[in-house]
Amino acid sequence: MCLGVLYSFAALWGVRSGLLPRGRELSDLVLALGAGVSAVLLIDADARLRGKPLPTDSRWLLVPVWPAALAIYAIVTRKARGLGIALKHVVLAYAMFFAAGFTARWLVSHFIPTVRLP
Repeated sequence: MCLGVLYSFAALWGVRSGLLPRGRELSDLVLALGAGVSAVLLIDADARLRGKPLPTDSRWLLVPVWPAALAIYAIVTRKARGLGIALKHVVLAYAMFFAAGFTARWLVSHFIPTVRLP
């Protein structure tokens, strides 16, 4: 479920990037915070399944560095296979980001032509 939420954040980020002008730092902050919390919950759930739960206090320390934390956790716990998993999800998240952004721009430009896009 947390992985699906991370992909949803990638899609929302793409829509935001495709439709809103630059300088929307508040929306970027909200999306980054939501993605960070979701990523830490994903790491925590996996660590519990592996029988090595994370210390409670360390979870909040991982939120600001969630992209690196996800990749490092995957590589440390799964070795070479983890590198492949991390790369696969990075590529899929960027694909979701770009697809959502282009789709949102296309839909708005075709169905609401009076809206000026940045």
